[in-house]
Amino acid sequence: MRSRHRQTTYLDPRQGNMYPMLCPRPLDVSRVVQVRLGNSERAMAQSEMDHKRQHEFDVKL
Repeated sequence: MRSRHRQTTYLDPRQGNMYPMLCPRPLDVSRVVQVRLGNSERAMAQSEMDHKRQHEFDVKL
């Protein structure tokens, strides 16, 4: 089972984690994984900041 997985699993040198991939491009895939895991919180915080910034802009007008 492990040997079958080895064909589609590549080591990401930055994370030290094994990700299942379709093609050996570790950096792209790790970026996708980070987007999936971390960006929901970051996007929420960013939209909150944008909302505050828009509010400040409206107040200035």
